Amino acid sequence: MMKPFWKYDSETKSMFLRSSLSLLNEQNEGGSSFNSQASTAMGKFENEKDISRHIKAFFDGKYGPNWHCIVGKGFATHATYEAKTSMFFYLPPLAILLYKMGSGPKPL
Repeated sequence: MMKPFWKYDSETKSMFLRSSLSLLNEQNEGGSSFNSQASTAMGKFENEKDISRHIKAFFDGKYGPNWHCIVGKGFATHATYEAKTSMFFYLPPLAILLYKMGSGPKPL
């Protein structure tokens, strides 16, 4: 049984659950983009919906459409997502869930 584990970033005082996000596993670019965009959004916006919109727009633009972002101090979710595209991140005082779903049907 594989245990989930957290990584702590002392510079930003953030934590994220190492996840199935292939962008992270392949080059760490996705993880640093995520941390950077989350920090930027939280500095720029107070409303959780606006923070979520900012992160989603960045990932849609950089990595293709159909990213979903949930931001809040407390939430529960049950979601289906594409393999290797989910990430849960905690940047106090908010938790952020990012995943990709709905890229459309695959060509025959």
